[in-house]
Amino acid sequence: NFSLALKNIKNKKAENIDINNLAVWSSTGREINIFSNDSQTGEHTVGESADGRDGAFKVKTISIQDIFGKNNIAYCDLLKMDIEGAEYSALFSMPESSFKKIGNICMEYHIDIENKHNIEDLKNLLINNGFEIEIEKINNDTGLLSAFNKLK
Repeated sequence: NFSLALKNIKNKKAENIDINNLAVWSSTGREINIFSNDSQTGEHTVGESADGRDGAFKVKTISIQDIFGKNNIAYCDLLKMDIEGAEYSALFSMPESSFKKIGNICMEYHIDIENKHNIEDLKNLLINNGFEIEIEKINNDTGLLSAFNKLK
């Protein structure tokens, strides 16, 4: 979480780090609810409303395209994502020009939290944008995906 990241940066005396308390999503500026999982894994989930659940907090969103623009990123050698099902929203909203800026993608994939896409859709999106895909399935709902941009 954000406070742990700040603590680690301070403890390690790390420099040249720009940290933002934002969730990667399809668009920038939306406010979403994040729910802590009761386990000790640090896992969180996203929902439209708190539905009486404890441990919920709100966070603003940002798109990958806007991260690139805000930080003047012309090329991203490695995009690493573990965003608990929001990877579909984040990637399917990206313009083709943003895919061209990425050399490699390593991510954990989950069930699409918006129930619009599945892993086959995600594979096809990446292949159609010039990536070669490798998948290691963890279970029926989760796996690891590596994508290598063949056009770079």
